[in-house]
Amino acid sequence: MTGKRKGHRRRRTPAGLRFAALAVVVATGLVMLVVYTRPASAILASPAAAPVSLGDRLAMGSEVGSPGPGGNRDHRTLVVYDAGERDAPNPPASADEAGMAEAHAMQTANLVSRAGSWTMRAAADYRAGEIGGYQALVYVGAISEAALPAALLTDVAAAKVPVIWMGENIHRLAEHDPGITARWGWTPVGRTPTSPTEVRYKNVPLERNPEIGSVPLVRRENPAVNEVLADGVTGGEHTPWAVRSGTFTYLAEAPFSYVNEGDRYLAAADILLGTLAPKTAERHRALVRIEDIGPRTDPGQIRRIADLLGGQGIPFSLAVYPYYADPHGVANGGRPTFARLVDSPALVDALHHAIRRGGTMIMHGYSHQFEEMANPYGGASSADYEFYTAIVDQN
Repeated sequence: MTGKRKGHRRRRTPAGLRFAALAVVVATGLVMLVVYTRPASAILASPAAAPVSLGDRLAMGSEVGSPGPGGNRDHRTLVVYDAGERDAPNPPASADEAGMAEAHAMQTANLVSRAGSWTMRAAADYRAGEIGGYQALVYVGAISEAALPAALLTDVAAAKVPVIWMGENIHRLAEHDPGITARWGWTPVGRTPTSPTEVRYKNVPLERNPEIGSVPLVRRENPAVNEVLADGVTGGEHTPWAVRSGTFTYLAEAPFSYVNEGDRYLAAADILLGTLAPKTAERHRALVRIEDIGPRTDPGQIRRIADLLGGQGIPFSLAVYPYYADPHGVANGGRPTFARLVDSPALVDALHHAIRRGGTMIMHGYSHQFEEMANPYGGASSADYEFYTAIVDQN
């Protein structure tokens, strides 16, 4: 019996004493846990702010379909889009394609709202004569070979109000009413052989990502009855990208994918407004937004920017997040780093100074990153996403 002396009996500690010892160990562990976490948790949040009543602000919210600022409520536009159905034998669009088509319609409605009120309607739900209740109609063709009801095609072909047809399925309208191409002075003839890399509008070159692909091609046959508003450009070759015939305007695409600064989207936005609200006063405005201001931002830089913009009378906004987190130290030499806005009084003063100079402060998330996850980069504030998991959602 290794480890025991012969004749020696091991005594068991009384059960009550064993339980008391266990309680002491557990309590000690809890005390140690509290002592460990309290100093670290103090930096995770500022004291709760007093509740703010949103009642009055919510009451100011507009109803779906209301015009945007400067829009005419009595000028109503019907935005028709593809919901995913296709003519046989073509299979229905995928859920992603249908969702994208609806998103394009929403973005179109945003632009339309500058002119007036609007209603979104899936093409399959269109009813004969419905166009008569509106001052304009915009069709957003985001799905090729979409099932379009005959009532919609008939009403569009005979429309007396402005119609804007964006993107796919223009050949369906020409097939439904063969005489319409003579009135247009142009005919749909398939697709461009390559993807345009530029859209030229009012002699201004606008970008177009070639990954978007080809667009429907039209052939002008009677230039006397139509006007090319914009050209698609591939190399040195120009093809009509936007053409107007009377009250009918055709754009070769719904330009909401791969959008960036200086994109062909600007041409579409201008054509939409010019068609739906041609008397709108021309105003050149820009939104200036100072991006990614966090607890570690240089207060002097904020003051200099505010003085520059405020001195010129330029309104601006400041996108601020109040908690800096770099849990893995990717931006701080491997040292996990955290900071709160409330602990940066000089920066708080600089923000108040910026507001006095005409700035508007907007909340740019809480930490501009997500927990300790690389989302998708290193987990540091201002580099990562906060409100969705980038890699998971991407896949």
